[in-house]
Amino acid sequence: MGGEAESGMAFEHAFAQTLSELVRINIIETQYKNKAAQAFARQKKAKQEAMLRAAGKAVSFLIENDKKIKMPEGCIKMQPSDSTDVRDILVENPLGEAIGFSLKHHHSAVKHPRLSDKIDFGLKWMGIPCSDDYWQEVKWVFDDLRKRREKNELWRNLPEKHKNYYQPIVKAFAKEMQTICDRNKYNAPLRLLKYLLGTNDFYKVIKYRKGVRIECFNFDGSLSWGRKLRIPKELINVEIVEGKNDTVHLNFSEGWLLSTRIHNAESKIIPSLKFDIKILAWPSAITRTDIPI
Repeated sequence: MGGEAESGMAFEHAFAQTLSELVRINIIETQYKNKAAQAFARQKKAKQEAMLRAAGKAVSFLIENDKKIKMPEGCIKMQPSDSTDVRDILVENPLGEAIGFSLKHHHSAVKHPRLSDKIDFGLKWMGIPCSDDYWQEVKWVFDDLRKRREKNELWRNLPEKHKNYYQPIVKAFAKEMQTICDRNKYNAPLRLLKYLLGTNDFYKVIKYRKGVRIECFNFDGSLSWGRKLRIPKELINVEIVEGKNDTVHLNFSEGWLLSTRIHNAESKIIPSLKFDIKILAWPSAITRTDIPI
């Protein structure tokens, strides 16, 4: 497990333990809970203490501002996030009501999906298949990468990988995203946001070096703290960032701006690339707070 993933799981443990102590409900025993506890145990003492301080500040603020977190007869569940649920920690009651938290350690990326000639991003992200034109544009790139994988070549030895490999993929992706959203104006933007952020309301808790940030993603109005968010109605434009061959900005209505940066996540060449997707801007109505630690 990489350092970022390890730290992220460790912070999830710190948050869940603090939440359990302050609301006085138990954490359900699961394999993931044990993995997170082991990740926390492997951190240096100073880092553990910093995580616990951040968790303490965040949990105290949240239970003060959202009384529903103190659920009678509730329990805490830790879970790995997936394609439909970005929440890492849930507080649930016997009626099935839940409040979720997404934990981040020193980063705020919302998703890390992959692109390849086997992955239909339009279908997977928005339920709308990519066009034949898109597949024709990217086929030669992934075919070439597949041949290089068979020779066990490394990304660092690939000449001008940004210009020769990233750029054509990024151009094809940008063009196809615009086409999908133009043809499905009222469905695609909402589906994309739900894919990136999940189908449930949640609090995002981000630990930084000197503080902790809490953001409220309150789409359906189920959270007591934070205003209800406005959903984007259309994609205004797609822009490849000037001077870069790996980053596309997606500018949506209602103040949403997404950044999608493509990169290779492994040292050995494989016929797929990974996206790092971040929210650069959102509606001014989003509720957030920064707490020093």
